[in-house]
Amino acid sequence: MNENVCKHCGQVVMPGMRCDCPGAQMEKRTEMQKVKAHEAINVLFGEQCKADGYEPVSEEELRALKKLSDYVAERKLISASALLGGDVKAKFVRGSEGRVKIERSESKKSQTEIGYWSN
Repeated sequence: MNENVCKHCGQVVMPGMRCDCPGAQMEKRTEMQKVKAHEAINVLFGEQCKADGYEPVSEEELRALKKLSDYVAERKLISASALLGGDVKAKFVRGSEGRVKIERSESKKSQTEIGYWSN
């Protein structure tokens, strides 16, 4: 494909310039959103999460989370959840305003049962 033709609208673009059609603008916003989502994943699940008292996940899990966030940012998925080791859950949701929400949760439970006896 000719690199001087916009893949969204077919308009001829000067070399080194970008088209400003709605499709090209949407692609640019999506790419920026993906970059910011990857940064947020590093904060929530990578080494930086230690500051908040969490344990980081593996590099392989980080790559998988970033791929899931890409799918949500690209509108291929509306939401996605992943259960990682140690009961760590990651959730990605695209809201009605186009924002991608990323959430980390850990399920820790304690339970006991106390019976009663009749005399």
